[in-house]
Amino acid sequence: MTTLTPDQLAELARLEAAITKGPWHVDKRFLGSIEDSRDIQIAGTYMMAVETLEERNANAAFIAAIRNAAKPLIEEVKELRRREVMAVDKLDRQLTEIADLRRQLAEKDAELAESNRLKDIFMKDASAANGILERMKRGA
Repeated sequence: MTTLTPDQLAELARLEAAITKGPWHVDKRFLGSIEDSRDIQIAGTYMMAVETLEERNANAAFIAAIRNAAKPLIEEVKELRRREVMAVDKLDRQLTEIADLRRQLAEKDAELAESNRLKDIFMKDASAANGILERMKRGA
C-alpha cells in the first residue's frame, strides 16, 4: 500500500483549492469533454490517444469523479490520521496504566507474602507458647 506523506497530502489540498470549483461532469453533447457546474468546458479527453470513444468517456468520467471526490478524500485522510494519533496516545496511556497496576500488584503480592510469613511465625510461636502453658498447668 502506498501512503501519502503529509507533504503530498498538503500539496493535493493546495492543488484542489486552486482548480476550477466543482462539481465537474462529463458533457453529454461533446463526448469526452469535462465541464464545471456552469457548463463551461474544463478539460477534454478527446485529445488523448485512446482507442475508443468508450475509453474517452470513461477517462472523462473518472477525472470528473476524482475531482469531485478530492476535497472530501483529503479531509477524510486528515481526520483518520488525527484519530489514529489519538488512538495511539490513548493506547500508550492505557499501557502505562497497566504497567503501573502490575507494579502495584507485585508490591501487594510481596506484602501479602510477608504477612503470611509473619503469620506462620506467630502461629508457631503461639503453638509453642500454648504447649508451654499446658505443661505449666499440668505441673502446677
